[in-house]
Amino acid sequence: MMEYFIRSYSFAAPFVSDEAFGYQLGETPEDAIDKFRASYSHHAGLYSAEIYSNADAYHKKEQPLLQWLSDKAKKTWGM
Repeated sequence: MMEYFIRSYSFAAPFVSDEAFGYQLGETPEDAIDKFRASYSHHAGLYSAEIYSNADAYHKKEQPLLQWLSDKAKKTWGM
């Protein structure tokens, strides 16, 4: 099992999204995002999340391994 670094944003609560950083264990990036989504507890809900192989990858501005967007985010960005 790998430990992945995650950057997430809540839905606007009440005016702007809350940004959070953390780690999640998973067999794959997809498994890690599923576990993260299931445990996410912000009162406004999860707007988007990005998974990186580690914090260094994020800070070096590497592309995320996986990006998850809520249905609202997809509509907002025309996806």
